[in-house]
Amino acid sequence: HNNFNFEMEVVFVDVHFMLFYTAVFNAIQSVLVRVVSARRTDRAWVQTEDIDIGHYVAIRKEFDRVDNELKRVEQELDHESEGVGRNDRN
Repeated sequence: HNNFNFEMEVVFVDVHFMLFYTAVFNAIQSVLVRVVSARRTDRAWVQTEDIDIGHYVAIRKEFDRVDNELKRVEQELDHESEGVGRNDRN
């Protein structure tokens, strides 16, 4: 026991206990973050699903109207570009 360095052993034990407690703290913190984030995302998802169906239908109708308008404009542009191409060839 004469060659055993007690001061070094005390520091070694303190460091290892500190690492152990840090790992335990990180595990608890990770679980807490997971629980809180799961609750918040579930609540947000439920709110998203609870959108009034009337609003969804109105949005869908507007989307279809705009989509049809864009298709109509695209067809007009295609027809105009075909007419310009024919005039250039003649």
